[in-house]
Amino acid sequence: MGNRRQPRTPAALKVTVSGVDASGNPFVQTAYARDVSSAGARLDGLALLQSPGQKVDVEHRGKSAKFLVVWVGDPGRREQGQVGIRSLDPAQNIWKMDLPRTAEDNYRGATADMQPGPPPVPAQAAAAQATSQTGERRKRPRYRCAEVNVEFCAPGATVGMSGKLTDIGLTGCYIEILVPCLAGTTLEVVLRHGETVVRLPARVVTVHPGMGMGLEFDPLTGQRSAVLASLIEALRVRKL
Repeated sequence: MGNRRQPRTPAALKVTVSGVDASGNPFVQTAYARDVSSAGARLDGLALLQSPGQKVDVEHRGKSAKFLVVWVGDPGRREQGQVGIRSLDPAQNIWKMDLPRTAEDNYRGATADMQPGPPPVPAQAAAAQATSQTGERRKRPRYRCAEVNVEFCAPGATVGMSGKLTDIGLTGCYIEILVPCLAGTTLEVVLRHGETVVRLPARVVTVHPGMGMGLEFDPLTGQRSAVLASLIEALRVRKL
């Protein structure tokens, strides 16, 4: 980790962060600045940012400025959900605090014992690693599915939620979402791919707060089983 040359001021400032995530989706989210300097800040509560290099707008009490993400906490470690940001305009002080101005701060972490780990991995990779650690063994292969839209809701409900479907197989799928459902929750999953629409009963079997959840489909028969099999085959052939 590089030497910290910029004195930081401990804080707990509520901010609004906006930008575009790694998948190209715009977002607006509340987070907290846990320490700040004239060069940048460490934010907590931004698990959707998975790699450095993204530019974000940060707003605090009516003032906003542009920042560059220079550090992202690794999934599964205590700094998960934290990011270090460096100001693209150090003269713009949005924190409403008197801050000393010295050399540039790289904002790699909050404390000296936060050593740099391996490069951040996508949520689905972290989920797969956690799944293998719990002893689960998938009986069927999974396929990436960037072009499949997914919604889910309680069985019989008319209003659902959407997430990002990252992989799917004949027995289950993984959905990226910041606030996943509790393990054991029964859901109805709606998949849309082109003209294909299929509704599948499922339950939540793995949960990764700030990242997503793994679902297991209930045993399928008849038309729903055939439609899902056709969708999986299309994904396999096209390698989505």
